[in-house]
Amino acid sequence: KENRRNVMPRNRRWNLKNAVYHVTNRLLEGLPFVPRPFMTKFILGVMARGQKIHPGVTIHCFLWMGNHYHMVISGNPRKFRDYLGYIEGEIAFAVNRMLGRRGPLWDGRYSCQLLATWRDVICMMAYIFLNPTRAGLVYKVKQWGGANSWGFMKKAIKRGISVFKREFKWYRKGAVGYIKKGLLPSEEAEILRIWDSKVEEENDLTVVPFGWKECFDEVRDVSDEALFRRLLKEIKRREKEILPGKKIRGPHILKVSCMHRQYKSKKRERTPFIICMYDRELLKALIEQYKEFCNQCDYCYEEYKNGNRSIVFPDGAFIPSQPSASINLGGDFSELCKDLGFSGLPWNDTG
Repeated sequence: KENRRNVMPRNRRWNLKNAVYHVTNRLLEGLPFVPRPFMTKFILGVMARGQKIHPGVTIHCFLWMGNHYHMVISGNPRKFRDYLGYIEGEIAFAVNRMLGRRGPLWDGRYSCQLLATWRDVICMMAYIFLNPTRAGLVYKVKQWGGANSWGFMKKAIKRGISVFKREFKWYRKGAVGYIKKGLLPSEEAEILRIWDSKVEEENDLTVVPFGWKECFDEVRDVSDEALFRRLLKEIKRREKEILPGKKIRGPHILKVSCMHRQYKSKKRERTPFIICMYDRELLKALIEQYKEFCNQCDYCYEEYKNGNRSIVFPDGAFIPSQPSASINLGGDFSELCKDLGFSGLPWNDTG
């Protein structure tokens, strides 16, 4: 077994209200999240049911690659662990059955990063949507057959709505079975037919592509269309850096991808707890605030271990040995920035 003494310690969770987060996790091994209908429909069905039984998490953007996922979310941080824990648990059980394997699937808990400014959110969304292109799989995100929210966002903008919902079937994890190697499209259709015959529930998967703007005063009144244009501009800028000389496999090859392909994930590295690329002074101030928060947590945890159950944990901390509802939420993120003397990045549509 892995020597835990050699494992890099995890960043503390800083649970702030009115904040936007990037969450991601990856698998220990393999590339089972193939961009094929059976896997895409299964994942979307689990995400939709997760929203039903664990409300309070607003999804703005998501994309699933072969061995990991990315999401941009906001809402009640108390609910993040419940929602993400549910979808990771359901998917782990089902994928193990599909692969005929046992044991843990995920490489530890999910990573959670605070996105400090609206520009950081835009850049993170562009980064997420360009994952398949960066990996040399497709030219454009619209060609990616894996679970993602690009289509949700495009339809929301086209229809002039801020919230997009689509109903997906929930395939019970116990209803799925082993998926053979070299699965043909015709055989895949038969598997989906069998799964569909066992469906007992359908749920809405809700995506609010630009609902995160409510967390930033400087773009709260900016239209979704303007934010979408800004996102497209960022994506096109990055495509010019990625595509020249890049060998692309193409969507036609991906349609027959095998979920049994062997792959060993690279050594996991600690990710920064906050992403703030456009305001260095804000970043420094938030880091100092976070260090103070961690010091207070260390003191409180020591007191708690020594039997002091009346110790008051700092705002934003997770209280040990308590239900998730007892997470002590921190203050409003936008108010914290104002207290630190930062009014936000002025909106501009020029890049």
